[in-house]
Amino acid sequence: MKRHAKLSPSAASRWLECTMAPAAEANFPVTESAYAAEGSFAHLIAELETMYALGMIDEADYQKRKAEHAKNEFYDDELQDHALEYATYIKEKVADLADQGAHVELETKLDLTQWIPKGYGTADCIIMADGVLHVIDYKYGKGVKVEAEGNRQMMIYALGALDYMQTVYDVEKVIMVIIQPRLGGISEAEIAASDLLLWGEEFLAPTAQIAFEGTGKYCPGEDTCKFCRAAGSCKARADYFVSLFDEASTSGLLTPEQTAVYLARAQGMTDWLKAMEDTVFSALMSGKSIEGFKLVEGRSVRKYTDEEEIAKRLKAKKYKAADIFEKKLLGISKMEKLVGKKKLAEIIGDLIVKPKGAPTLAPENDKRPAIHPEEEIMEAFDEGEDK
Repeated sequence: MKRHAKLSPSAASRWLECTMAPAAEANFPVTESAYAAEGSFAHLIAELETMYALGMIDEADYQKRKAEHAKNEFYDDELQDHALEYATYIKEKVADLADQGAHVELETKLDLTQWIPKGYGTADCIIMADGVLHVIDYKYGKGVKVEAEGNRQMMIYALGALDYMQTVYDVEKVIMVIIQPRLGGISEAEIAASDLLLWGEEFLAPTAQIAFEGTGKYCPGEDTCKFCRAAGSCKARADYFVSLFDEASTSGLLTPEQTAVYLARAQGMTDWLKAMEDTVFSALMSGKSIEGFKLVEGRSVRKYTDEEEIAKRLKAKKYKAADIFEKKLLGISKMEKLVGKKKLAEIIGDLIVKPKGAPTLAPENDKRPAIHPEEEIMEAFDEGEDK
C-alpha cells in the first residue's frame, strides 16, 4: 500500500495556512484519482527517458522498460513527447554545467524530518554545480498552472535537497524549476541557501509542528479548501460563506463596486456547494438516512449494444452505409494524440488557428493581462467612420 504523509509537501500550501486541515482530513479516507495515477505514470516515463538521455542505462534496458510501459492504460504519444521534453531539458542543463563539475541525481528520497514531523519526499531531479543547487520538479497536470516563485512544495523539496547535498558540497544558491509541459512549460525561481534555511527554521518547522499536533486554526479559502478531503464537512468553511449573507445589505441596490466586494469573497462557493453535495451523496450511498434528501435514478441516455449487428440489419433493409454512418475530422486534441503534437504541427500547423477567447471575468491577481473591449469597440467605430 502506498504511504501517505500526514503533512505531505504537495499539500503544503494548505496545511501551512490552515493548520487544522490535517486533523480534519484524518476523518476521511485517502483515495487516488485517475489524474494522480496518470501523473505517477508520467513520472515513470520521464525518469526512464532522462536515464537514457544521460547514459545511465543502455539501449537494451531502455527498450525493454519502454515496451513494458507502453502496455499501460495511460501511455500515449502526448505523454511520451512530454517526457522527452523533460529529459531533453535536463540533458541540456547538465551539458551546460559540465565544465562546472555538474553532479546529477534522479528520484532522490528526501528526509524532511528536520522541519516536518515524519516528513519525507522525493525530488524528481537535482543537479549540483559550482555552489548552485538546481531542484527540478516535473508536473504533468493540466488543471492548474503551477509557478515556482513562492511555491511552498518546491521550497520544501529544495530544503530537503539542500540538506542532502550540503554534507558534500558548499551550496550558496538554490534554483527551483517546475516543468509543466501541458500548461506552458518551465517556471523558475531562485533563493539564497541561507534564506531558504532561515525560512525552514523560522516558519516551516514551527508551523508544521502545530499542524502535526492539530492545535492550530482553520483558515478557509479558495486555495486551502480546493483539494481538502474535509471541504464538504468543514464548519469553518461553512461559516465563512454563510457570513456573507449575514453581512449583506437589507435594502436598496448594490453598486458594481459593492457587488465586486461580495463576489471576491464568494470565490469558491460553487466548489463548496459541490463538496457538500458529495458528502451527503456519499452518506446516502453508504445506507445512511439524511433528512431532506434521497437518492433517485438519474437521467440516462439510450445506447446501442451491438453496432455491428445494427449496421447489418439496416443494410439488409437496403439502407446505405453513407446514410447510417457519420464521418467527420477528429478534433485537434484527438488528432494530436493520433499523430503526435510535434508531427501534427509540422504537417498542418499553418491550418490551425486559435481565435481570441471571449471576455472572461477573473480576479485582479490573475496572471493573464487585462483586456479592454470598450477600446476595441471604439477603434472599430472609428475605422467605420473613416470609410
